[in-house]
Amino acid sequence: MIALFLLALAATCAPAAAQDRQAEARELETQFITALNAKDYAAAITAGEKLATLAPQGGTAAFNLACAHVLSGDRERGITALRRAVRDGFANVEAITTDTDLVSLRQDAEFQAIVQEVRNNRRKQVEEFRAKVEKAKPLVVLPPGHTSATEAPLIVALHGFGSNADDVADAYRAAAASFGAILVAPRAVEEAPAGGFTWGNSENAEYIVNTALDAVRAAHRIDEKRIVLTGFSQGGWVTYRLALRNPKRYCAAIPVAGRCTDIVVPATPVLPKFYIMVGEKDPVLEQNRQISAALESKGAAVLLATFAGVGHEFPQERDEELRKALTFALGAPPSGAR
Repeated sequence: MIALFLLALAATCAPAAAQDRQAEARELETQFITALNAKDYAAAITAGEKLATLAPQGGTAAFNLACAHVLSGDRERGITALRRAVRDGFANVEAITTDTDLVSLRQDAEFQAIVQEVRNNRRKQVEEFRAKVEKAKPLVVLPPGHTSATEAPLIVALHGFGSNADDVADAYRAAAASFGAILVAPRAVEEAPAGGFTWGNSENAEYIVNTALDAVRAAHRIDEKRIVLTGFSQGGWVTYRLALRNPKRYCAAIPVAGRCTDIVVPATPVLPKFYIMVGEKDPVLEQNRQISAALESKGAAVLLATFAGVGHEFPQERDEELRKALTFALGAPPSGAR
């Protein structure tokens, strides 16, 4: 079965109300998976029904519920749950066309019609998403004294779950200016449950970041060998994902308090430098230690900076610590800069 539980990708620092819902959803996910693996389909269906009601967004839970119904031998309820998934916005064409749990439905005319509806959902989803990205212009901050003729390093800063481009730009503004760097804060377009925005999946995040990069390149001269990707919390998770997916695009990555349990370090001869920042009281501390070791084992230059007494947040001396990270990434700042 393709487990598509999207709630697991939510940032660990979501607002309290959202955290409570996520905790309940994760518990239901665990119950569902445990029951399904044990072939206790009745228990899986019970948990799946609750989860589909609690977290209908995107139709993922309803899709998984459909798989459980089909495995139990109940074709009709399986089809009904798939229709529910479509109504909830399910748009994962790969999942519905390849999931082995649904093999018995492959030649079913009703199932084939549902597959077409999923394709339609995906097409509409992509069109709406790209239209939103086009309207959500990235926030660009130029360093003091910058001119259009000046080639400058670029810092791409990604906000956390429930935050926004303005907040993350404020966090990086002083440090970026110290290096004469252009700062760009791409704007996520998916609204988070308790306000602000979320990056969603890494593919959507990559499209937004690439669109922002294109916009900056069109207006300014960028030193292509000195592009740094950084982000806080969920933005840190995206930083890990995109830096490892495009290792030649970024000279360095600076994830701050980023979740990384699902990150796989590729076997590639070229990896960007990583300056990993995390508080010693942050729940993601240990996973960042583990990925630091994994990166080093693959030959990456890595510095793991941990901060005593700090939880899921920037360190107290934020500007100075970010300057240290950027020095690792870009070399010493221009003489006299601060």
